[in-house]
Amino acid sequence: MVPRDSNPEEVPATPRKITGDPAQSPMWIDEVIREAQERGDFDDLPGTGRPIPGAGKPDDDLWWVRAWIKRQREVGDDSGRR
Repeated sequence: MVPRDSNPEEVPATPRKITGDPAQSPMWIDEVIREAQERGDFDDLPGTGRPIPGAGKPDDDLWWVRAWIKRQREVGDDSGRR
């Protein structure tokens, strides 16, 4: 991700040659995340400082159905009703 206030051509690319499966090296992803944090790639993301919706609530296997029904009601679409 490129910081919003920078020009993509100005952001230096990190040269790296990946050999083998990166998943076999958990240190590799830690390094990539650390470098992104140092560049500020995660600064000022939308939703920063707000709670994650649904955090602390029990898992609901039908969450997507409930969300779909809610959206249908909000737009007044009855195409899903019989």
